[in-house]
This record gives sequence, structure tokens and C-alpha cells, in this order.
Amino acid sequence: MTNFEYITANLGRFGIQPSQINAILYDNGLSAEDSDDPRVLKLAMHKSALLLINGLTGVSESGISFQWDKDGFLKWYSLLSKELGAEDSLAKSVITDKSNIW
Repeated sequence: MTNFEYITANLGRFGIQPSQINAILYDNGLSAEDSDDPRVLKLAMHKSALLLINGLTGVSESGISFQWDKDGFLKWYSLLSKELGAEDSLAKSVITDKSNIW
């Protein structure tokens, strides 16, 4: 399986376009035709996820609409972060009200 096929298999379900996959490969110094270690490709996807999340919006035209699975993408990214032992930069911050301590 080539690098392009691997990333397409993982990110294609979220509507990530081939041009975006090529950009991920280029940004990480990877060739589309090579077959690198899956961990290297997962790190490349993880690194690029912050840029991809901005493009995940809904589109509606001529009565046809397409919604991105943004929640699914966030869950996938969270699981990938845990698998790689990397920071989940897209996790929601939790602010706890400690005003009763005053």
C-alpha cells in the first residue's frame, strides 16, 4: 500500500480531498508512491489535523447538502493522539469553577 493510499484510507472517510492528502505528504517530506512505516504516516496525519479541521464545514447547493463528520474526525484524532502518545491539541478545555474556595 502506498503512502497516498494509506492516508486516503484513513482520512477519505472524512471527506479529505486528494489535493489535501498530497499537501500532507509534501509538508512531511513523504512521497505518495513510497510505502513508509504506518507510524510515520500516522504522525504526518496527526501533525496535519489542525489544518484539516478548519476545512470541515457543511455545504449546501441546489437543494443538496453535504455535512462533514466533524465529531467523528475529532474522535479519530483523539484516539490517534492516544495511540501515538501525542498531545490532543483539539481536545476541549475543561474549566472548573473554584469560586467557592474564596
